[in-house]
Amino acid sequence: MYSYQYLKHRFPEKKVRILTSESSPDEDFDFLIVPAWQLDKLSFRDFDIGINIESLQEMNQELVDYYLNYFDDVVKDDGLIYLVNSREYRFKGTWNIPGNWQCLLRHRTPRSWTTNHPAEIFRKTKFNQSPQNILRTAFFNQELGYLRRVGLRS
Repeated sequence: MYSYQYLKHRFPEKKVRILTSESSPDEDFDFLIVPAWQLDKLSFRDFDIGINIESLQEMNQELVDYYLNYFDDVVKDDGLIYLVNSREYRFKGTWNIPGNWQCLLRHRTPRSWTTNHPAEIFRKTKFNQSPQNILRTAFFNQELGYLRRVGLRS
């Protein structure tokens, strides 16, 4: 609903739709918001952006890996993946980000309730992005170290 309201406000001239049990993916739209439980209604699987906010942090390793791989399968090359999840909540496993995802941004947000709680934007590419992503992770870890030294809660 937040995505819907934001897009309607930001782009009033565009047709923004949410796929529900009562609606059809065949309706005309500029933006289609698809909750995970409605994905099976789609005949296409080629998205410009995939978004996950505050739910991977509550899953186990198998499900986190499943959804990261799912995003890799359905987001177009050069598409974006936006993730906001705490690394210090229920799930404290390994975030197996696909190697072809280029990390464009990893930074804490003002709404973070744990220290290691990044907002991340990735671009899906066809190439290995590991060297750049290692640097982005190092900068983020440096930021976390500073926050812990100055006494920010974790």
